[in-house]
Amino acid sequence: WIALSIFLVLDLGLSVSLYFRFVAIYTAFWVLVGALLLYGRPMREKLLILTLFVMVAVSVRFIDWNSRKPFLKDFYRIKEGMTPAQVEQIMGDYMKGGGAPLSSPKTESNERGEIVTGTLTYRHTNEGWGDSDWGVVTFENGRVVKIEFLPD
Repeated sequence: WIALSIFLVLDLGLSVSLYFRFVAIYTAFWVLVGALLLYGRPMREKLLILTLFVMVAVSVRFIDWNSRKPFLKDFYRIKEGMTPAQVEQIMGDYMKGGGAPLSSPKTESNERGEIVTGTLTYRHTNEGWGDSDWGVVTFENGRVVKIEFLPD
């Protein structure tokens, strides 16, 4: 219960269930600890408890506690080499602007208003708990070269 509680709190605040590597390491660690704590119990009981733990930890990925997790799911679909139109197709439902890193280069646009060089910043909420969650997309020569999530 403690392991699941910690995991749920981390997912609520940091959306850790979206990071497969973290989930794999976290569940493997707690399965080992659980196996030690359940020493002397029947094998069937151990397998049931540890399997349920893994299933719940993996399935938490599909629970959207707030607007941050759907935002991150969409944001991490952006890949290097995408055009501004492709990025807009993915992130079009979210707010643009709200700030950008201080080191961002000056943004240049083409005649159609599409960004060629610079950064676009997306946000998912105006609420105080996440209004500074920025998804920053950096473009060079009309293509994505970097994405970065800056949490509130």
